Amino acid sequence: MSSKNERLVLKGRWEPAAGLAQQAEYSLALWAEFKKDMVSYGFPEEKADQMREVLRQVTKNAAEGERWEKRRDVALAINGSKAFIFRLRRVAPMVLRDRGLSEPTTADFFPGQVERSAPRIIEYLQRIRPYVKRLEASLRPYFRGESPVLLLDAVLTSLESVRGQQELAGSQLEDSSASHDEAKGELLHLVEDLNRVGAIAFHGRADVIGRFNKDLLLRARRSKTGKAEPEPSVR
Repeated sequence: MSSKNERLVLKGRWEPAAGLAQQAEYSLALWAEFKKDMVSYGFPEEKADQMREVLRQVTKNAAEGERWEKRRDVALAINGSKAFIFRLRRVAPMVLRDRGLSEPTTADFFPGQVERSAPRIIEYLQRIRPYVKRLEASLRPYFRGESPVLLLDAVLTSLESVRGQQELAGSQLEDSSASHDEAKGELLHLVEDLNRVGAIAFHGRADVIGRFNKDLLLRARRSKTGKAEPEPSVR
């Protein structure tokens, strides 16, 4: 993936597709209403056409958004569990040595490759939970004072919630969701550019600039997260 594409993927990753599409449609309607001024100040017909095409792509992708969200849920759950296992496997030998215990052994924390299979990871975590509970006090310092048992249980809960969903290979997830995120990132860039040109074209006309500042996307973000973003991106 090129650096440009990666930047767009990151920009669009957490944007709600429906809210972004609504914002783009609104912005394009403003462009059409003030076409002469917008073209004169740097947002030509070609850029509006580009924005319409990307909007069509985002809208089409949004139809598959639920499937991609489920894929992302699987990936996030697996990534979280792998991060926990990574830390546990590295601190367990130190804790076992310091405690001088004969059981569990280091080998108990290395039962083989769990890879990216949610069922295998769940089985592994359930198997080692009694050991983690037994060593909880000694493990806490390596988990910033948090209970490793509670952390393990949280990871298990997350994995159990996606157990029934199809597990995807990392590259498969990346290819499908990244293309969707990239399109959202590009559309957001174009919306922002259109609003910037509008602010230049109608400098001093608060009544018109206020229309360019109408932030439908922020409203959609609030609806998705339950709280306002610290700063709206569309300006």
